[in-house]
Amino acid sequence: MAAVTETVDGWFRRRGLTPLLSGTPLATSPSERATPALVVWFLLMMVSTTLTTALGLGQALLLGAAVVVGTWVASTMIRRRRPLSR
Repeated sequence: MAAVTETVDGWFRRRGLTPLLSGTPLATSPSERATPALVVWFLLMMVSTTLTTALGLGQALLLGAAVVVGTWVASTMIRRRRPLSR
């Protein structure tokens, strides 16, 4: 059954017909589908930005980690979720 569901979902998504999936268990928002790629892009940009600063390597990595953690905490607070909840 899962293979059929994935096949149907893929068929609609390849043809750009995702609005037709609304009201079904297959419906997801574009932002939910883009989240993994956006997280990777954010981390890559943080690493490249911090490594091109005049800071040392350790300070640059610490700054990058602080920004990532700060972003996570801010997004958790904005969405009013408990820390580490899914």
